[in-house]
Amino acid sequence: MGKVRKTKSYRQHQPAVPVVKEDRDEEDEQVEEPVEDTSNESALSRGQRKRMKRRDTFLKKMGMVQRTVSQKQKDAQKQKDEQKQNAKKKIYGMFGSLEDLQESLFSETAAPAQAAAAAVAATEPVKAGPVKQLTGKQKKRLAMHELGHLKAVHTHPAFQANPFAAIQMHLQNTVVNQNPQPPAAVASKKK
Repeated sequence: MGKVRKTKSYRQHQPAVPVVKEDRDEEDEQVEEPVEDTSNESALSRGQRKRMKRRDTFLKKMGMVQRTVSQKQKDAQKQKDEQKQNAKKKIYGMFGSLEDLQESLFSETAAPAQAAAAAVAATEPVKAGPVKQLTGKQKKRLAMHELGHLKAVHTHPAFQANPFAAIQMHLQNTVVNQNPQPPAAVASKKK
């Protein structure tokens, strides 16, 4: 076997030590940690540039992961809020969220069909059994009917004179009649 000769390297190596700048705050007289100057990449070795590139791509990926995780958390929070609102509607019935109804009815930005759909959704009685889903055609017809009813209410002279009293009178006439008192309560009032 022959003698193994070392091959010559014609490439000149970059210095392995990064350029360090020291920032001093003269007012506070505190010495901060040295800041690595990454703007001068020619001062970095090839390996350091590779590692920096890998680190940057890793941080980009982690940023995307963080955004997706935060989006999932927001979605989960939104679902929890919706579940709470649905539970509230089941407990309180049609009077669960009158604020939403008021916002949808009297907002100028809401379309009339959306307002009517919101009114229908807010006034539907809660049933324990499975609810039959309405088709699109049925929803549209119901929304148009409710919109006509809403316009009639808005033009009614009693509502225009005192809306709160008109609504109160309507609720006393309709809701109280729909929920009759139990026989025991009626019997105790007779005595």
